[in-house]
Amino acid sequence: MSQIEKLQQLQARKSVAKKDIFKDIIVVNLGIKTSLHFPTMRDSNGRKILDSDGKVKKSDVSDGVTHTFSEFGTGKIVKIVYRNDVSSKLELLKAYRVSGLGYDIKNSNMIFIDEESKLENF
Repeated sequence: MSQIEKLQQLQARKSVAKKDIFKDIIVVNLGIKTSLHFPTMRDSNGRKILDSDGKVKKSDVSDGVTHTFSEFGTGKIVKIVYRNDVSSKLELLKAYRVSGLGYDIKNSNMIFIDEESKLENF
């Protein structure tokens, strides 16, 4: 599937498994260190697996790197999980455009994108 077809598919969907679609959010790189992302473990029915203390279990294997930006105009924290660490290619205080599927966590003033992540120059 070409990138154009993937983008058209992304644009056509309104919501996927309770995730919001984020398209062309303008963010600024503030030089925040990256961190490894460990996905939540799920059972065969898609429910989160809990440990004996009732806490959500995370995978032992990382599925990507979390990059943190600030949304231009609002100052919202924007975290995007990208499969590779691209921090060495990012310039400090430069604007970028991000897209993908994730969550708008209003009480934390944060957007978290963890699927179909796309990062490009603005």
